[in-house]
This record gives sequence, structure tokens and C-alpha cells, in this order.
Amino acid sequence: MNTLTIAWKSIRQRRVASLLTALSVALGVTLMISVLVINGVIDRMFNQTASGYDLIVGPKGSALQLVLNTVFRVGAPIENLPYRYYTELKNDSRVKEAIPFAIGDVTQKGGFPIVGTIPRYFALEYIPGRHFRINKEGKFLPGTWDSVIGSAVAKQNNWKMGDEFSLIHGSAESGHVHDEKFKIVGILAPTGTPNDRTVFVNLRGFYQVSGHEKPLEEAIRREAAFFGEKVDEEKL
Repeated sequence: MNTLTIAWKSIRQRRVASLLTALSVALGVTLMISVLVINGVIDRMFNQTASGYDLIVGPKGSALQLVLNTVFRVGAPIENLPYRYYTELKNDSRVKEAIPFAIGDVTQKGGFPIVGTIPRYFALEYIPGRHFRINKEGKFLPGTWDSVIGSAVAKQNNWKMGDEFSLIHGSAESGHVHDEKFKIVGILAPTGTPNDRTVFVNLRGFYQVSGHEKPLEEAIRREAAFFGEKVDEEKL
């Protein structure tokens, strides 16, 4: 009697136990493969999302929070840098391209994150080899109060071209609703990135929203403090 015959007889005598053992092994292998596949998908998704950024510049604070805000559009927003800092970076000969991101508000409907930026942002690749695509009639933020929305925003909020919406400072449930309204002039094609659930507004309009502008004296003091400069109080 060979080994295979002995093994087969043993299996037949212990059918239930053998079946449960085989099932356990199969489930274990399936679970292991699933974990590896999911891990690979998540890792690829995060790397793909972050690949469109060479360097992120923000105020002092948590580096993780800055990345989560800017790249993944999640977490509590942090203070924006003075606009002067952006202009200095843009004019620096060592900097090839500088794109401003102003973050801090959400949409009244859906609570989607608001990003104030410039039209130039949409001319860049959001991941290597892929450019933003917009609906046929769409435009990339030509006017002060214009907005471009991601595909997920349009689908969930049922928004279309020409619709208007307000921004909320804070949470969608209890935040302050700004009076100004932005008009949708473009809807992005799906990208598979956080851009799909982002609402982009013209940077000029973002700064002109009530509550975003700072009193002149406060703005001067804060900018001077940021750059380590002295303020002539007599001229304020």
C-alpha cells in the first residue's frame, strides 16, 4: 500500500475534518492574496495622487497636515501663506513653476473642499502623462467668480454648467455661509484623484470673499512677522 492510497483512505475516513481543513487553507490563501492586491492598489493610488507635486510649500506646522490638505484634500485646513510669498517664489529664477493653492472653505451642499487657484494649474499634468480634460463648453476659471468642479462633485450635487453656489467657512453643517456666489463654468472629466471631489475657484474671487480679506493693519503686521521684518507703527 503506497503513501497516496493511505492518504486517500485517511481523507475518506475523516471527510468533514478534511473538508474543513481544505476550506480553511483556501480561505487563508484567498485572504492573503486579497490583502496583497488591496495594498498594491492603495499604494499605487497614493503614489499616483502625489506624483503631480514636486514640492509643497506652506506655513510652519505639521508636514503631514500640509500634505493631507494640499494633495488629498482631507483634514483640518491650515493658515494660507501671504500672497507676497507666492510672488517671490514665482519670480525666483530657481523655480520653474509655482502654483498657489488657497484652502479653507467647503461647499454648502455636500461639504466638498474649496481650492482657490489660477487657470495655469489646469495646464499642468495632474499625474505624469495625463492632462486635465473639461466638458466641451467648459472654461478654466477665466473670471473672478468662476468655478470648475470635479466629476464627483457634479454627480453627487447634481450640479451643471451655470449653477451657482456659496462657500462655507468651517463645516457644512455649522459653518458661516458667505454671501458671494461662484458660477460653474467647467466640469472636469474623472481623474481618479482627489481632484474629482474638489471645487476649484478663481484665486481672485477666493480672496475677495467676505471674511477672507484681512484688515490692512493686521495684514501688514502678519506679513511683516512672517518675513521677520519690522513694522513702522506710525505709518499705519
